[in-house]
Amino acid sequence: KENIKIKPFNYLEEEKVNYINNKKIKNTLIILSQGAISQQLSKLILDKFKLFENMEITYKLHPGEYGVWKENSFLVELSSKENLTIAFDANLHEIFSVTEYQLGVFSTALYEGVEFGCKTMIADLPGVESMERFIKYHQLTKKNGFYVN
Repeated sequence: KENIKIKPFNYLEEEKVNYINNKKIKNTLIILSQGAISQQLSKLILDKFKLFENMEITYKLHPGEYGVWKENSFLVELSSKENLTIAFDANLHEIFSVTEYQLGVFSTALYEGVEFGCKTMIADLPGVESMERFIKYHQLTKKNGFYVN
């Protein structure tokens, strides 16, 4: 215990200051994709798209998906939606600063989104068990296949 020192994530703190004057845009959503669950997540979003049809959506691919995302038929279908943009090498912190909602499964970026004041949704997909403490701490409840606050 005595050898453990807790320090702030300085880069994140600097990024928060850089975007402090940005205003949240109502009904915006960033989806945080992950290679390990890309197929399941994109299928779930497609199956439940009516829940998101009135939102402007940024579907942020994981860097490991950049070259292969078109092999995922669910992502290809999602990319045809007028209110959804597939994002590659985008500034995640800038997006968080203006986005009202975030959605993911077990991405560590979800913690960063919380720091930017994003309302959180977590998809109930494989890997969600690693977010059990996060779900409990943020008092998320299960609804329509997602944990929401």
